[in-house]
Amino acid sequence: MSRSRKVAPEEAVQAAMEAFWKHGYHELGTRQLEEETGITRFTLQTTYGGKKKLFLNALDR
Repeated sequence: MSRSRKVAPEEAVQAAMEAFWKHGYHELGTRQLEEETGITRFTLQTTYGGKKKLFLNALDR
């Protein structure tokens, strides 16, 4: 497994917002969310608290 590039939190939230808008919350899988934001599953959980919290964070922007 390759390491992903370091993504600034603002960039990740912006990319997540665009991905949620494009695919919808329920249709956007975790793997696809990782690919579109450039963050790993570990980072998604530890930094953002998971898909739902990242979604809510994106809505607050």
